[in-house]
Amino acid sequence: MKTRKFLRGFTRFRLMLTLGVAVLLPAAALIILNFSQLRSFERNKVLEATIHRDFQEVLAITEKNIDKKAYTMAGEARGVFPSPDLDGPEREKQLELLLAKFPWMAHAFLYDEKGIVTMRSRSEQMSDKYIREEHDRQAENFRGWFGLEGKMLVQILHKKSQHINFSSDHTKRDGEPAYLLTAYFVLPQLSNDRVVLGGVTFDPCYLKGTLFPQALDEQVNQRSSEQSGSQIAMMIYPAESEMAHDMKPLAATAGWGDGKPEVMRKFDDVFRPLALAIKFQGTSVEALGQTWMRRNFLILGILTLMIIGGLVLTKHIVSKEMALARLKSDFVSNVSHELRTPLALIRLYAETLELKRISTPEKKQEYYRIIRKESERLTALINNILDAKNTNSVRLKLRSWFLTRSTRIATKSSNRVSRLPRASIQTSRPSAWTGKQSRGRWLIWSTTP
Repeated sequence: MKTRKFLRGFTRFRLMLTLGVAVLLPAAALIILNFSQLRSFERNKVLEATIHRDFQEVLAITEKNIDKKAYTMAGEARGVFPSPDLDGPEREKQLELLLAKFPWMAHAFLYDEKGIVTMRSRSEQMSDKYIREEHDRQAENFRGWFGLEGKMLVQILHKKSQHINFSSDHTKRDGEPAYLLTAYFVLPQLSNDRVVLGGVTFDPCYLKGTLFPQALDEQVNQRSSEQSGSQIAMMIYPAESEMAHDMKPLAATAGWGDGKPEVMRKFDDVFRPLALAIKFQGTSVEALGQTWMRRNFLILGILTLMIIGGLVLTKHIVSKEMALARLKSDFVSNVSHELRTPLALIRLYAETLELKRISTPEKKQEYYRIIRKESERLTALINNILDAKNTNSVRLKLRSWFLTRSTRIATKSSNRVSRLPRASIQTSRPSAWTGKQSRGRWLIWSTTP
């Protein structure tokens, strides 16, 4: 008995050890690894750095798209620019036609080998004093600049792939500061040795109200279609205002609002004095990182509880199955033991009759009746075994019938054996049914009268 208890305890321990090694240890290692990784993310701000890199990429793409549009527009104007060989009035007329064709232009000019700068502006805007001053200032600046460095500039432009370069300046519109961009280039129909430069000036109102907002909106919409989640906002602002407390955007998308940008990038080609900025609408990268960390810690905690609950449930189910298997084993063992009792009685009475040791007819009749009853009881036992559907019903009936049936049947069997002649085959009296051996007795003796 002690050996069986030890073996069962060892089996249970081995099962729990298997569960621990196969399930608990890998799950615990995974949880600890994820927890340490989350702590590392929180400590090193990995999420914030990843978002900043992504923002840098978005700004670089936006800058490239805006520069490409500026080069395209300047290239279109360069392709239809008037020849420097025209006389003065015709040259001015062609420049005015050029202004009429491209509404985004504020000024157009032509510099020839003689050092003459022919510059025309939109006639409808010349009533504005800021535009008149701008016209005169640019004409004077280009005359002096190209007179000194014209030959070198022509050589540099011929080496560039698109033969176009840009310069920027500050101006005013309606009394407010504005950004002025000028594209200058060599003419495609001229030889490389001629020092002739043409140029166009972008209207500051067009840049602020059309070119910049359209480029920013396109990038924001593309980003929104590719990725879900928090929406981004972008703006273009003067680079020198980065250190200022209040950054006034030159152009911004919807949802920019207040607050500092997360990432900034200066233009390094066309719009050099300007810079790009980006951030999330209504939140910050730091707040998103904290939210992400809290959510992942919560998920990790829930997974940990689920794993623990699964282990507890598995232990309960396995323990129940082991108990059921043990009960079935005990049941089969006890049934096989109880089958021997009626078989032994039948054999004893049959051998007694066979040896003709019973002389009176009444005694013989009693022995026949006992053999018949024991065979009926054996038949009932087998039928009950076949009819038993599950061990739970067996266990329930055990509890209700064992105490009354066991004593009665043990007494009957003992009395029957005691009435046999002394010369009969010896058999032991059924022992008292106690402990685990008592399980299943109701099935054997339930049909006994």
